[in-house]
Amino acid sequence: MSVAYQRSPVEVSEPAMPAVEAAHVSVRYGARVALEDVTFSVAPATRVAIVGPNGAGKSTLLKVVAGLIQPTEGTVRVFGRSPRATREIAYVPQHKDVDWRFPLTVYDVVMMGRAAHIGLLRRPRREDHEAVRLALAEVDLLDLADRQIGQLSGGQQQRMFIARALVQEARIVLMDEPLNGLDIPSQRMVFRIWDMLRDRGVTLLVATHDLDQANTMFDRVMVLNRRLLAYGAPRAVFTPATLSAAYGPHLHLVPAEDESVMVLSDTCCEGGVHQ
Repeated sequence: MSVAYQRSPVEVSEPAMPAVEAAHVSVRYGARVALEDVTFSVAPATRVAIVGPNGAGKSTLLKVVAGLIQPTEGTVRVFGRSPRATREIAYVPQHKDVDWRFPLTVYDVVMMGRAAHIGLLRRPRREDHEAVRLALAEVDLLDLADRQIGQLSGGQQQRMFIARALVQEARIVLMDEPLNGLDIPSQRMVFRIWDMLRDRGVTLLVATHDLDQANTMFDRVMVLNRRLLAYGAPRAVFTPATLSAAYGPHLHLVPAEDESVMVLSDTCCEGGVHQ
């Protein structure tokens, strides 16, 4: 499901220190290549969409930036440091990667964001509890603080993870397919929170299959298919040549009257069904 969302254009200045900088990153799982020679730089407070077909390496790239996967080759730096040497990164996994049956409350999950501030084997202090309550209020979840995480809607689950990022005081938030399955009101709530993160100078990297949202909601777009095929402003990136290289010949670009571009797919799936 997609929803149109209008925002003011943001000029992104080139900083002295990139928020994220990847140099010749490759990831291999045995003989399978997940990423190959990926190089890019992201300025602070930039909103970046990572797009590409299934198996393109979008999730792998986010995990490399988060420090959860060590690249086979190449380096990643977050504000000049190794991802594993900083607490400034918040990672929101795909819904399927979370055990929603685990007996944790919303409050428990958000408090996890304070772990690096609390310290090993120490109990949360008054300021930690206050930070959690404030973050839950900011994402409109304070009334659900005691609810088990599996009882939340998809939109509420995404807001819970964003609250965890807020109390973590993360400067970079990585989100893997965060809008999958969300209804329009839930999407709009997430969009408003993204704007709040931008206002606080937070850098946002989002893996998404929604090319329309990537085109209209993000400052920069990465087109990925194991290799980085294009990276830049959406209008410069979304070209027939780039999208054909990423998705194959079944993706078509149709110019609209307002000078935007409509993307149509005619991909043959299992059973010969066309979408």
